[in-house]
Amino acid sequence: MDHLNGTPLVVEWIDGSKMEGVIDTIYETDNHLEMDEDGYREYIACLLRVKAILSQPAHSKIQLHSFVELSSIDPPSKIYLKEVPPIWDDRCMG
Repeated sequence: MDHLNGTPLVVEWIDGSKMEGVIDTIYETDNHLEMDEDGYREYIACLLRVKAILSQPAHSKIQLHSFVELSSIDPPSKIYLKEVPPIWDDRCMG
């Protein structure tokens, strides 16, 4: 199933942060190390435009109308297509 730019998602993190946003773009990126350095890693990321903050711990830096990168570097605990069951749940990955 393809999810196009503009697809609404709900994203949760283990710290209790929860936001609603829309996919802005999906792209390949890396962890900013040189290709020959130990630990170099390429990965796919999804840039999400924040439309609503549903819950936010005091230390969270999520801001309304900002962009949040979703990736395996700092993975969320759950991702939902808005108003349907989760499409990602880290509890199922163990």
